[in-house]
Amino acid sequence: MATAKKKATTGQALIRGSLVTLRRRCGKANCRCVDGQSLHEAPALSYSEGERTRMLMLTDAVLADVVAATACYRAATRERRHPRRPSAGSAV
Repeated sequence: MATAKKKATTGQALIRGSLVTLRRRCGKANCRCVDGQSLHEAPALSYSEGERTRMLMLTDAVLADVVAATACYRAATRERRHPRRPSAGSAV
């Protein structure tokens, strides 16, 4: 994941990827997830590395930082693709 993390000029961390919630069965015979209705959920970061999509399981300790870093990446990408133009009435 070292290639997925970058620093912006402001010093804010940027992470290229998407946050997803994985839902799966654990495999224990007496668990609540055996019926397939109430599966176990875990947050994960989905990102591309080379030609492959990778999934990185996230802990609660880093989840808020990853949410902020992916939001900053999307904002930086949006700004790069659609830069704001000065309005006609403002002096440059």
